[in-house]
Amino acid sequence: MLRALDFHGFANIEFKRDPRDGQYKIIEVNARHNLSALLAVRCGVNFPLLQYRHLVHGELPDQPQCRQGVYWIVSSFCFLFMLRCSVYFSSCLFF
Repeated sequence: MLRALDFHGFANIEFKRDPRDGQYKIIEVNARHNLSALLAVRCGVNFPLLQYRHLVHGELPDQPQCRQGVYWIVSSFCFLFMLRCSVYFSSCLFF
């Protein structure tokens, strides 16, 4: 899909498996970084910074060392907030 649009850059494509036929369906396509990028940053892969350096300075990214054992836990407050507002809340916990 992105190739057909001649899109080049970071994109977040969300899929969900349809229980009726077992096929994965596209939910949404975002040509921007989202909250899940924070998990990658905590693991040592800073996608926004890598993209900035590539676009501004022409630097190709190196393969960074990734931290293992980092988990994303959504606190009950964040979960309820997301359900009520359909928005991600930035105080979700990382450790």
